[in-house]
This record gives sequence, C-alpha cells and structure tokens, in this order.
Amino acid sequence: MTTQTTPNSSEQYETIKLGIDAHAQWYYVSRQFDGTTSQPVQKMTFEELLLFVARQQKLAGKVYTCYEAGPFGYHLHRRLEGMGVTNFVVQPQDWDDRGKGVKNDRLDALALCQRLDRSVRGNKKAFSIVRVPSEEIASASPRPTMRISRPKTCWGVNRGREDALARCRMCNHRPRHVLPHPPVRPREFRLLHRRRW
Repeated sequence: MTTQTTPNSSEQYETIKLGIDAHAQWYYVSRQFDGTTSQPVQKMTFEELLLFVARQQKLAGKVYTCYEAGPFGYHLHRRLEGMGVTNFVVQPQDWDDRGKGVKNDRLDALALCQRLDRSVRGNKKAFSIVRVPSEEIASASPRPTMRISRPKTCWGVNRGREDALARCRMCNHRPRHVLPHPPVRPREFRLLHRRRW
C-alpha cells in the first residue's frame, strides 16, 4: 500500500502548477506539486488569488498557471506575468472528456490543472494557447462598435434560410399516418405549395 505525503510549507518543489477557472466574483484554483495528483479545488477572490500565488512562489522554483480566455480580458495574465509567474491563456473548451454531462467550476479548474501539467511536461497538444496582445497594441486598437440595426438584406437571407429549413422538414419528415386534426390548416397548406421555391 502506498502512502501519499502531504507537502510541508518548508519544502521546496521544482514546479507548482495552478489551474484557474476565472469568473467575475470568484476564482476556482486547483494546485499540483511537481508530478503528484492535483489537490482539491479552492475558491477565492481576486486579491486572495494574488496572495495565494505569491505564497506558491516561495514554495517552488517555478510556478505555472493557466486560465481560459474570456470576457475579462488579459488583466489577470498581466498581473501574474508581472509577479514572475509563467502564465498561459488557453482557448475555452468543454473539459468533459468522458461525456458525463457534469460541468461545474471545480471540475473545470481541475481539468485545466491536469492539462497544464501535460503541457509543461512537453505535450504541446494538451490545450491551445491564445496569443496575448501587448498593452500598447491593445490600447492603440479601437474597440469594434456593435451595430444596432442590420441591413435589410440580412433579414432576407435569414428568411430564406428559414424557408429552406421548413421545406426540408416538410419533405423529409412527413407523417406516416393521418392525424385526426392536421397541424396545418388546409388553406395555409395550399398557400405554402403555391409559393415558388
């Protein structure tokens, strides 16, 4: 029977890997020492996260972190890099490899930490890394403005798609038996067939 030793705060490790699932209020963090299994996920605020990372830097020679790109931008990345941590911003994806249909923040943080471990060990296909623009480039480029109204041609294209989808459903999914009350009234059905497709 093997026993798992818990790390002491006085020990020095080669690497510590942190998988971070970032949200507006909370950050879920999974930690892994060297080649051991990941520890249980912890929930913390942004300030607590930065303090936690600073404590990890005292425990290990090298600290790696990763989080998914999202609506929060690259502020966390720049703060971590400024602290001397190697951080990766990765492409968001569904981390449910087994298809269990269970998804929560703790499982995402755990999966990020495991993928980060694979990536640090040399597996370049563990996840896709997002290129982070420099602050100068990010501040110089104007933000795209959202268009409030769409051109009329766009409405026509969508209508055409909907018509094509309806035709496909009518042709491919005809009922095999006669219903007592047809879903489409006969007059409307005749009008549908008169239209030129």
